[in-house]
Amino acid sequence: MRTLKTVALGLIPVICGWLMQFAMRLPLPAILWQFFGLACLVLWGVLAFCTAVKGDRVILHCLKMNAVGLVMLVLILIQELTFGRYWLNPVGLCSQFYFQPCLPPVFRVFDLVTGLAPAASEVLTVGTWLAYLAEFVLMAAASWIGAQKKLKGGRRR
Repeated sequence: MRTLKTVALGLIPVICGWLMQFAMRLPLPAILWQFFGLACLVLWGVLAFCTAVKGDRVILHCLKMNAVGLVMLVLILIQELTFGRYWLNPVGLCSQFYFQPCLPPVFRVFDLVTGLAPAASEVLTVGTWLAYLAEFVLMAAASWIGAQKKLKGGRRR
């Protein structure tokens, strides 16, 4: 039952993305979305810290927390790389909503990298699938750090 609850936490980014979709219609400064994305990453790590229970393995806890994200990543990659377009159904929308909160900081990092290394622009502009992949890695890292702090007490073995 606890595993199911941990996996269900993976729906939180979908809800945040859905709410962000409506909030983006408001006349708010663009920098706000950068901070919102960073706050979502930090909160994902805090959530991993709060939900980790002594006796869990860090890797298993991270896999459970990011299981929904992995499914969403596969769906995004299928839509983008195979079909070249997004599905106009709830599955297509949910997979986009999952990644929407943290995309602004990821794109900001991509802009910085391509500004510093112009050769990287060819790789980073292949498609947004790379941004989705980078965001998934960031969310997995945030949950790893949160669970690691709780389960290992911040110490490395």
